[in-house]
Amino acid sequence: MALIHPFYRIVFTWVDPIVSALTTYTAYTSPAKILASGIPETMSTYVPQQFMVFWHLGGLYSMIAFLSAVLLRYTTDVGVWKIQQAGILLVDLQLILGFYVAQEAQGRLSLAAWRNEDWFSWVLTSFVVVVRVAFLASRGSAVDHNKKMRR
Repeated sequence: MALIHPFYRIVFTWVDPIVSALTTYTAYTSPAKILASGIPETMSTYVPQQFMVFWHLGGLYSMIAFLSAVLLRYTTDVGVWKIQQAGILLVDLQLILGFYVAQEAQGRLSLAAWRNEDWFSWVLTSFVVVVRVAFLASRGSAVDHNKKMRR
């Protein structure tokens, strides 16, 4: 039976669902905060007619929260865990690309021009990308005790 390393279990079944649930809540209740996290309010402001985009974002993050909190507690199948993490990694990589493209368009690629929101977004997303890549590369992700004992 494969065991998921406790570090990955904590990050994927606790940190991911909590962060995703908070993002969902914020997308539904304070979409202007979501917009301001990537675009300074001096450059763009939230318009209520944009609600559909934020509801779609909330839907994406509620799915991530649900699957991370429920599916990963339901199974210890490393293959299922890796498939889910690969899917979320695609989202994370697109977030990073979005941060870059947005900051480039805003003329804010220089680290000196970064706001606290930018640092938070880049650091958190980069951290989870590194963790997901390490898990997918099987760096301490699982130990199959039966195979280990047969050797």
